[in-house]
Amino acid sequence: METSEQLWKEQYELLLQAYTSQQNELAQWRAGGILWTWEDVHYASDEMGYSLSQADAEGILAEVIENHDADQGVSWLTIRTKIENFINK
Repeated sequence: METSEQLWKEQYELLLQAYTSQQNELAQWRAGGILWTWEDVHYASDEMGYSLSQADAEGILAEVIENHDADQGVSWLTIRTKIENFINK
């Protein structure tokens, strides 16, 4: 059985990993990369009249990132299309 100290340590490690990942993404953006966030997904879905949960927005963004065409890049149309596909599945 895990103690509260072990649970706290596990939660701390998960939070630290998430923080490190975010810092790496920000460093890439500052170095000239392009950064799309789940906030962009929420913005687009709000404009389209859809309400998404945080998990849904993160999932849509992950799909955009994982499946985009590097020759075409990512645009607002890409994000809106993924939102439409998510809503209509």
